[in-house]
Amino acid sequence: MKEKIAIFGSAFNPPHNGHLKIVSKALDFFKFDRVFIIPTGKPPHKNVEEFSPQVRYFMAGISFFCFHPKKVREYLTDFVRDESQRAFFIDYYERNFFYFHNERLLLSDYEIKRKEKSYTIETVRYFKKEYPESEISIIIGMDEAICLDTWKEWEKLKEMVTFVVAKRAEVDENKVKEKFPFLIFFPFEEVNISSTFIREKIKNEEDITGLVPDVVKLFLSIYLPFKAKD
Repeated sequence: MKEKIAIFGSAFNPPHNGHLKIVSKALDFFKFDRVFIIPTGKPPHKNVEEFSPQVRYFMAGISFFCFHPKKVREYLTDFVRDESQRAFFIDYYERNFFYFHNERLLLSDYEIKRKEKSYTIETVRYFKKEYPESEISIIIGMDEAICLDTWKEWEKLKEMVTFVVAKRAEVDENKVKEKFPFLIFFPFEEVNISSTFIREKIKNEEDITGLVPDVVKLFLSIYLPFKAKD
């Protein structure tokens, strides 16, 4: 039986609880052997200047507890100057790592390392070369499914992978399926959260509890003051 892997890409600008829930649901529903979390490098259709690629990559990694605590310690030296704050964060991460870490979730820096714009078709070609014997799926939300025909080389892409889509109550699944009959939907309890909304709350110094993973909230609480001084 072929290994079943999936990729889930996002800007993670910043990561939020919706990201965690859609990956968790897809992982359990389709019984994927592995899911690769892929922070976008240079998205073709959006601006992600609020956080650097390195910070977005780090936040994605800690959100899913992909990093070993030793790796977190290394990264933090670039993002937080205060040694006591770094120690506090590392202690928190270490205490939660063995509870939240899932060996089936892996972080990929493929798009972050690319200098060109990040197109899904290129990422899939890379994974096809790396895992030629595996079945590859792409996890997306309904908002992405609706505009799938705007993706670069989407007709080639649909022949290379399986698209698995998180349902949304207010969107007519049948209409989307009529346009893109190859899509496979999975049940998903909608989470009305967006990174744009979270960034606005951060800008206004409002509480983001419940919107982002606790580990991301803690990181931002020590990183943003550091960033403001630069």
